[in-house]
Amino acid sequence: MKLQNLIPWKKVSFWHCSACGECCKKFKVPLTMFEYVEFTSKFGKNIVELDLGKAYLKSNPLTKRCIFQKFKNGKWICGIQEIKPMACKLWPFIILTKPKQKNDEALFYYKNEIVYIYVDIRCPEVKIGKPTSYLISKVLPEIVNLNFNNKIKQFYSTSFLFSLQSSIRQIYKLPIKKEKLIEENLVGR
Repeated sequence: MKLQNLIPWKKVSFWHCSACGECCKKFKVPLTMFEYVEFTSKFGKNIVELDLGKAYLKSNPLTKRCIFQKFKNGKWICGIQEIKPMACKLWPFIILTKPKQKNDEALFYYKNEIVYIYVDIRCPEVKIGKPTSYLISKVLPEIVNLNFNNKIKQFYSTSFLFSLQSSIRQIYKLPIKKEKLIEENLVGR
């Protein structure tokens, strides 16, 4: 994690995932030990690479992108959206329990807890400026909640390309149940 690429969340006006796929091209996707076991049991060991005791998703040698990314309808779509690694769920946000600098503008209160949220400016959808209420009340709480409890469904912190979910399922032929929660979230908000 290079500090020169990180800015405190209070300097970000807005962010949304546009499914540009740049994050899946520029970086190696790290896996937790649990994710390593889950992914290798579902897809085999040939989808990961080990480097200095850490596990990463392999890149597709042709596209130089994450092995699970597919180009569909003009966008780079994640083929494992519903089970994607925590690093992917949180990108471009970094949540820490201690500040990286004094008088840190990364301070964020979440359910009586203090965390420090930084944003990687290498994401093309990070917009600099005064934070919007949408970022503060929707995106950031979801990111922090994901960081502490990866079992929740993403809504505000992922791409809104829900109509392509059936295409994603067809690409990988994964047994994924219908997402009634998405419909409820779209109607209720």
